[in-house]
Amino acid sequence: VIEMGANRLGEIKILCEIASPTHGIVTNIGKAHLEGFKSYENIIKTKSELYKFIEKEAGIIFVNNEDNLLMELSKTIPRITYGKNKESNIQAKIKNTFPFINVQHDKIIIKSNLIGEFQFYNIAASICIGKKFNISDLKIKKSIENYIPKNNRSEVIKTKRNNLILDAYNANPSSTKLMITSFYKMKTKNKICIIGDMLELGKYAKAEHEKIVSLCNKYQIKSIFIGKEFSTIINTNSFQDINELITSDLIQTLTNSTILLKGSRSIQLENLVKYL
Repeated sequence: VIEMGANRLGEIKILCEIASPTHGIVTNIGKAHLEGFKSYENIIKTKSELYKFIEKEAGIIFVNNEDNLLMELSKTIPRITYGKNKESNIQAKIKNTFPFINVQHDKIIIKSNLIGEFQFYNIAASICIGKKFNISDLKIKKSIENYIPKNNRSEVIKTKRNNLILDAYNANPSSTKLMITSFYKMKTKNKICIIGDMLELGKYAKAEHEKIVSLCNKYQIKSIFIGKEFSTIINTNSFQDINELITSDLIQTLTNSTILLKGSRSIQLENLVKYL
């Protein structure tokens, strides 16, 4: 299993030529690394390079049946689809979303350790790929249920003062919006967002950070913003870096709450955990 990353046009094509994949999946096409890609259209072109290579090699791809863009890009390629609707080759449905998402496929219910409604598609993709390679339903269930997030990826941490959701491995506009929206839907009181800058957005940075501020305002979630990008567009509860927040009076007021920490890698939001 090989994970391919890219922040420039053409990099997936190069990696495909090295790895020669026979099967592939693009989980989604979000607004990441816009500074390097220059445009969202170039992100689409680059991620499509995996599809084109596998089509040329007469391989198979796995596609989210509810993602219109991916369905359109893959329409000429042999594919296995997954999703909630009846047209999907592998169907699943959400049973519960709080505190962790539970998913049902056929007669099995998978009780994951994953936070967020959007994680449904990651679980459904795992089921789909497992079924293709003849993994039993029981093994699929056990494997997903045994996975506990770590390395700053959707970690759930209970401290003496708060309940934390640490999702600070990285961030882009798409992933940040999804996480904030899922956080808003969670049935828990005293929610607080601590949102760090989303980097590598180039000329799109100001507009994309403004959208995140607007989203938090729309959901009326108490929010704290950290980083130079956010600090240029908002004055209230914004800090240049985590040290400014740590040394402020505000940090002491963050108690008895459920706190989401989401930001790009270099913002290092995980260093706030011991103060929360």
